Amino acid sequence: MTTPTCEPLGSADVERCMDLAERVGWPRERAKWEMIFALGPGFGIVGAGGALSAMVAFPRHEGASFVAMMAVDPAAQGRGLGRALLGQAMRRPGQPLMLYATEEGRPLYERLGFREVDRASKHVGIPTLPSGWTAPGAVRVATSSDHAAVVESDARGFGVRRASLLQLLSSRAERTVVDAHGGFAIRWSNGHVAVVGPIVARSEDAAIALCDAAIVGAPGMVRVDVPVGSPRVAEHVRSLGLIDLGVSPLMTWDQGPLPGARASYHALALQAFG
Repeated sequence: MTTPTCEPLGSADVERCMDLAERVGWPRERAKWEMIFALGPGFGIVGAGGALSAMVAFPRHEGASFVAMMAVDPAAQGRGLGRALLGQAMRRPGQPLMLYATEEGRPLYERLGFREVDRASKHVGIPTLPSGWTAPGAVRVATSSDHAAVVESDARGFGVRRASLLQLLSSRAERTVVDAHGGFAIRWSNGHVAVVGPIVARSEDAAIALCDAAIVGAPGMVRVDVPVGSPRVAEHVRSLGLIDLGVSPLMTWDQGPLPGARASYHALALQAFG
């Protein structure tokens, strides 16, 4: 069998990537794609007529790279396209690789040596805060002077410094809140859905307070992706009306235990970014 040729993808290919995403049943999320390509490269395999038959992206942080938006057109599956694209990732030296896997993609990742190290549940819906809700005294709206502290707090919780991602999230932020103990939560616009995350806090109670303070004023649909290590946070967002859409495994390759103070990391920026 001829090895498929992988071509580079970038910001000029957002429409083609969204077209393929739509064919595999994913939403068209322009904001997310623009951020992905601002953080790192992508690769695609082109089929008949110039449409993408397969794609993958590698948003980078400072010390780790995510494998994101791995997709193969249903009409082209079974031809080794996914393996060919992931080969691009496996040949990239120096940075541990992480990804959140779909059920369809997990067998391939396992064959290539990825292993599960954590899980996160995706929650989406229109939240309703309790009547008379007020922000706890320790929580306030962030200002620009808080940005450096947010970056450092995120690095301690996630275990990898993500200054470029936090800058991108800040540029799309609808609301950022902080507390008196170094915790924070960001609500940022991903098109028709607002994402609440990351949330970093010293406890689940503090994370819940930050989550609610970030949600205030959200105009519609909200998404919160919660690691399984924060079950009370997941239970709380469901109590606000968000629906649990299932759990995705976090898998790593060529890496030991997850870095960082993960007990303080209560919501993801998004599964594409960790």
